[in-house]
Amino acid sequence: MRLHRDGVGTVWVVRDNGREVRLKDLASDHRADLLDELVHDAVSQAAAKINNAGEEAQVAYLLGDDPAAEPLVHVMEVETKHDRTLTVHWSDEDARAALASFVDQAWASVFADEPMPADPDAAIERYFSRAPDDSYFLDSTTISHPAPS
Repeated sequence: MRLHRDGVGTVWVVRDNGREVRLKDLASDHRADLLDELVHDAVSQAAAKINNAGEEAQVAYLLGDDPAAEPLVHVMEVETKHDRTLTVHWSDEDARAALASFVDQAWASVFADEPMPADPDAAIERYFSRAPDDSYFLDSTTISHPAPS
């Protein structure tokens, strides 16, 4: 099972059989259990990676001075009917600012005479709820260091 956020910000639970259910439609106790399980699995995978790297990696991790740590980056993707934009940022705030900038530039093509909301999150939600061919995706990932040759 995994989570997916669609172009209008709705979070979906994607089951192993491919069936999708809106996260907010699950009963609160079931939703809490599911999120606990998904977070536990993600943290367990990260812990296994560190533990499998050996004692030096474990000590470096615990001391917070791992020079080989893979940097975390934040990805913003916007797909329109005719184009796809993918940008990589060092912070989530920068990725969200890039998305807000896209909406700012594209606003007039969808909302000719309607003013854009001052709140960037509201503008993003409004734009993607009314632009049927446009969608966005925000995520974070690590960049792996190339293996020595």
